[in-house]
Amino acid sequence: RPFAVAPPPASLQTPMVGLAQRLRLRWRLLLIRRPASATTGLIGANVTVWGLYSLAPEPRRQGLGAWVPGWAKPTPATGPAGAEAELRERCELLRQRLPGTAFWERHFCASYAAVTQGLRLQTLPLCTFMHIDGYHLLFNMMTLFFFGRQLEHVLGLGRFLIFYLTSGTVAAAAQVGALGRQEPFVKVIGASGGAYALVAHTTCFMPHQTVLLYMVIPVPMWLLMAGLLAADMFWIRPGEAHQGHLAGADCGA
Repeated sequence: RPFAVAPPPASLQTPMVGLAQRLRLRWRLLLIRRPASATTGLIGANVTVWGLYSLAPEPRRQGLGAWVPGWAKPTPATGPAGAEAELRERCELLRQRLPGTAFWERHFCASYAAVTQGLRLQTLPLCTFMHIDGYHLLFNMMTLFFFGRQLEHVLGLGRFLIFYLTSGTVAAAAQVGALGRQEPFVKVIGASGGAYALVAHTTCFMPHQTVLLYMVIPVPMWLLMAGLLAADMFWIRPGEAHQGHLAGADCGA
């Protein structure tokens, strides 16, 4: 049956589309695509691990108040102040039920000593879900959101999960091996290895695709990837997992 095709909107026919309109259009295209379940789940897992670690209680030290009756139990206040104090106490009791910092650092922080001496091999994949602060988490999750959704639609859910988790684990192992015996107790954390693998794989598929660097500067994928690799090879910064970044990019390529 014959059917009519609606013409593209005028904003797409104009050669120079405003930045705000382009961002709005890209956001609408992301919303109408199929849901990327694996990418959404990975982002949720990373945010959950970081949130629980941020709320993790420190080990309690028993002081004099624990041995003297009535010392550590002041007289409860009354009125609004008493209700607020009771709410804070209940929140603190719930917080104390969460896994402590020792649990997260034992299972979600990789190091040469932990892998070779402690034989905690589970830290290699699990450390990719741990982040040092909110900025570290934000940049990695933004990369996972924008590039992960695209690759998940290309590879499929199962192959995408295998690709991302394997790349992150290999990158963590490469960084742990690079630290070696010289720095055996330095912790390796972060999803940067998997993020580099996503960017490298997207570059191999679509080297001329344009992305907005810092949401403002349009650059082709090949130039973005070349800049990231050059920064890790020639701009050595303390505390950065340069070997892990390069290993992740190698897995993606």
